[in-house]
Amino acid sequence: MAAPRMVLRRPGQPIVRRDHAPSEYYLTRAERKLLEDHAPEIAATAEADTLVELGAGTCDKSRVLLDAMEATGSLRRYIPLDVSDGTLWTAATTLADEYPGLLVHAVVGDFHLHMDQVPSEGRRLVAFLGARSETSRLTRGAAFSSTSTA
Repeated sequence: MAAPRMVLRRPGQPIVRRDHAPSEYYLTRAERKLLEDHAPEIAATAEADTLVELGAGTCDKSRVLLDAMEATGSLRRYIPLDVSDGTLWTAATTLADEYPGLLVHAVVGDFHLHMDQVPSEGRRLVAFLGARSETSRLTRGAAFSSTSTA
């Protein structure tokens, strides 16, 4: 398993990635454990055939949901959305190889601005996995909610 990555960025500066081994970063381990414990229930309840992941990055945690959805027999498509095109394309290509038959439709963009680029076909499970500054300050929450429910 690849080490989780934390994205650090100051306004006006490029994105810098710093690797953190799972044993060194408690929050990542706790989030992953919660997801592993509840992914089968989430997949069964959602009955979705498409996983849309906002801020997908390296798609490390998405594999947990993808595996759970695959186990239900419903998994057809994965749509990762992220601002980092190089990281996203690498992850999307890897996932397409790891999950034969899975349609991977990567979208480069900001979820506050580019939700209209996310395909709307099928029954979608929208996931925002991981702790990041946006999670605690979704100041545009109302606008985001209205675009994601369409």
